[in-house]
Amino acid sequence: MTIAVSKLRAGPFSAILAACMLISLPAQSQALTDDLTTGTLTGTCESLIVAGEDWTSQCDGMLVQSVYPDGRSGFTVFLKSGVAVTFRGREAEKPDPDSQLQSVNRIVVDPGKEAAEFEMKEVAGGCGYTNPFKGEAMTVCEATDIGKSQYALQFRSDGKPPQMERDGSDQDEAKRESSEQKFQVGSWTGDPLDGGRKGCLMSKNVDRKVALILYADRNQAFHLSLFNNSWNLTEKSASAGDLRIGGKAFAVRGVDIRTPHLLTVHVGADRDALQSALAQSAELTFRSAGAAQTRVDLAGADEAIKALNACVK
Repeated sequence: MTIAVSKLRAGPFSAILAACMLISLPAQSQALTDDLTTGTLTGTCESLIVAGEDWTSQCDGMLVQSVYPDGRSGFTVFLKSGVAVTFRGREAEKPDPDSQLQSVNRIVVDPGKEAAEFEMKEVAGGCGYTNPFKGEAMTVCEATDIGKSQYALQFRSDGKPPQMERDGSDQDEAKRESSEQKFQVGSWTGDPLDGGRKGCLMSKNVDRKVALILYADRNQAFHLSLFNNSWNLTEKSASAGDLRIGGKAFAVRGVDIRTPHLLTVHVGADRDALQSALAQSAELTFRSAGAAQTRVDLAGADEAIKALNACVK
């Protein structure tokens, strides 16, 4: 089985959330808020090359994929000596429903000893992997550092599904509890996170193709994110954009690319001013290089924002 490997260079704001299935809006909302998620596979480490040295004979039969809230993700394999090697990067393209590409920008070697320092190497390369929930799966990574030293990983799973954990808790139970707590405000959907203790989401979904996702918490944080199923954002996508609410332009301080279809806009306005504009306007538009213009009807936003703020109190 051959998997094409992405050669993208991961920047500070690249795509998030390693996924093995088709991207859906709930997954995008979850990408903004979840704690560390890990999936552990058992199988055979068929090849491990570190700085040009062949470590395959030392490689153990376990692969861990980690996904962090800020967008980082990585594949970690372990040596029999306790050393851990991680290919760290961010999600890239999705060629089909059962395969995924990921850029790689750093190799981390953890010696597994107390007080010992990690060894880190900046690299350029990528990983490709197939759906581990559909039997035997392959994970292939390739990267090169500035000195042209090679790094590579090839891991074949034994066909057993990965053991999934989210910050030490059971994901299925967490998803069930979250689903039970969701509420509707007209055409908007509210989603308390951990009963509101970790904040709340409020989303306006347009035919499951476009969505506006608002996040607020008890610390007065307020974030605006946009989902567009037609986008194919990469680390080369613009870090700025044009945001208009009710026709009025709002300064954009930066853009975080969360997944190929999801971004968070950092707006140069305080929470109250931004919420007021959303509540009183009929439409929001956003566009940037690499992200086609997206329009969201803001009907019902006033009541939705009131409910969002009440959710986090």
